Amino acid sequence: MDLIDITNPKVVGRLSLFNPHGLDVDDSVLVVCEGSKGFKTISVANPKAPKLIAAIDSMQTYDVITWNKVAIITGKDGIYQYNYSNPKQPVLLSKISIQK
Repeated sequence: MDLIDITNPKVVGRLSLFNPHGLDVDDSVLVVCEGSKGFKTISVANPKAPKLIAAIDSMQTYDVITWNKVAIITGKDGIYQYNYSNPKQPVLLSKISIQK
């Protein structure tokens, strides 16, 4: 999105996703939660042509906060931390389980 004029946002590029929920961007990597499809890392180095880098589909996700190449992701069964310094292979750092 081009938000230079906040009253007139413009689409810059597109990438089809299954069920996007929360998202956050860190430098040129966008992390998107996709509900039952887990989360995706997407290159937005060229905003006109976003490219899927990786998909982790082992959990249901809702929202994400990124900082310093770490994604904190809320999911159905817990809170996850993933290191995505290599966005092609995000690495699980920790999980805090939520029990009902």
